[in-house]
Amino acid sequence: MPQEISEGTISHPIADVALSSIENRHLFNSKAPIAQLDYDVLANIFMLNTSLDIQHPHNPSRTTRRTSQVCRSWRNIAIECPILWGASLDFADPLRWMKEVISRAGSAPIMDIILPSLTPHLTSEEYINALLRTSLRNASSSSIPELLYFLASDNNSEDKLALAVSLLHRSTRVFIKIRKAKWIHIVENLSQASPTIHTFSLLLQGSQQFDLDFMLPVNLFDNQAPRLRVLDLRGCGCHFSSPIFRNLTTLVVWKPSSQQIPRAESWLEILIHMTELRKLELTRAFNLESALPADTFLVDSQPILDVSLPNLQVLTLVGNIEPCSTIFTHLQFPSSCVMNVRCYRTRVDDFFHSMISSLRSKMESLDRDFGRSCLKVACTTTGLGFTKRHLEGENMYERVFSFDWFSSHADPNILAIFPSVVSILKIACSDVPELRLDFNQSDALNNSRIVELLLLFQRVHKLYITMNDTLQRLLPVLITPSSTLQRSPLLPALRTVILEHALYGEDNHRPEADGLLTFVRERSDMGLGIKEVTFLHCGDVSKTAAKLEELGVTVVGTGQTTIHREQVETTELGGVS
Repeated sequence: MPQEISEGTISHPIADVALSSIENRHLFNSKAPIAQLDYDVLANIFMLNTSLDIQHPHNPSRTTRRTSQVCRSWRNIAIECPILWGASLDFADPLRWMKEVISRAGSAPIMDIILPSLTPHLTSEEYINALLRTSLRNASSSSIPELLYFLASDNNSEDKLALAVSLLHRSTRVFIKIRKAKWIHIVENLSQASPTIHTFSLLLQGSQQFDLDFMLPVNLFDNQAPRLRVLDLRGCGCHFSSPIFRNLTTLVVWKPSSQQIPRAESWLEILIHMTELRKLELTRAFNLESALPADTFLVDSQPILDVSLPNLQVLTLVGNIEPCSTIFTHLQFPSSCVMNVRCYRTRVDDFFHSMISSLRSKMESLDRDFGRSCLKVACTTTGLGFTKRHLEGENMYERVFSFDWFSSHADPNILAIFPSVVSILKIACSDVPELRLDFNQSDALNNSRIVELLLLFQRVHKLYITMNDTLQRLLPVLITPSSTLQRSPLLPALRTVILEHALYGEDNHRPEADGLLTFVRERSDMGLGIKEVTFLHCGDVSKTAAKLEELGVTVVGTGQTTIHREQVETTELGGVS
């Protein structure tokens, strides 16, 4: 028979306690361990649940609302904590509920304005499955602006956009994605002082247009934003020389549609005042007017500035070779900084040589003690580049550096670029244990150049061959002709070969399959046997696999559905109560 609750400590199981009366239930709840927590502790727990957790998605707004409905004491705590509601605003909610949340927030700062809301995407089954497939690696390294770019579309109602704009001056972080047609709704309301704003991110949908001028106002935030640390502009620009940007730790400018984009020399004059920067990304963010060579003096006889960014952790430059070379050559930053540089319209001229000279110097000062790493070398009809990634530790799979140079289709010059690229690889990458080659749809490198490249890597024990075109280009080099059997073997430490998207339908690629078997036999004859061959997304390769096993090789995967984490790239990530 259920027992009555005494005023002492509850010692009976719930099933044995009479909870039929309201009084007993209140008393029972008051004795629960969680009810003994202080107000401040519970309030902090509630606040933790308002965080937008990309790796473990949930709905912060719904969590806060339901938290306030658990019991009377929790509701009192929630209602009396305005900052909790200021952190719970979600633009996926109905407008009526959003206004109630703002009312409950009182004068507290609005923590995040994310428009359109990411919540429907992050909590969708499709997104959760994508996270599981990538072991959360991509999501953990993605920023909210990147997720907005890939996942959310601008379906904002005018009412919600107007509400978001009206709250900018009291917000901490702002992430807005809009169509260019709605630009006027934003710029007309950005001239109010914003003492609490820390992050401002604005993304305009649509292609880059230089004949239009999407520039934020000169008096952005009334020049009063003392806590502003992150500025992320995609599709638009602003007057970057403003003093309110001098304390930035992150600056991202991505394909601004504006006639007032700074040229490379002007960027250096701007950056010299941003010594606190930890992340700098300039993507197609340079004036189309040609930059000046590194040793050229400006019209007023002043040399191009050398700029020191002592706190820089990530540098990304994407654009034509001239501005990228000018900025890269004149920037000084720690050797631990991650470098991502992609240059277009590359010619072997003063800009290219200046960049290579500066890169060679930076590579020589790199700290080699960052553990195991892998290198990817990619060659297309008009481009050549390489990427190095960590293979262990807390930065596993993240980039160490990445460089790509692309020429024009009208004047491809990969062979001219090749010697300089090899000289860099020899300094920074010759000791990598894993190598990935991708020569898809490219015959820009002849056999002698491929041999020159492979001779650098004496310690590679694992080789990734991506796409059938790459396999076709490599086999004539890897298979030693009978007349040259006495030459030094390529990749002498190689023991594992991984084929990705190659030999798809082996009967249609019999020469490549036979070439692979010949290569394995030759390596065995040299005493440098291949121990393992892995097939990833290669279709039915059962015949080739059986022959490899006859040669004593361990075969992993059928080639059809096997997924390997290292092949995943970041770009695969799309009534009021």
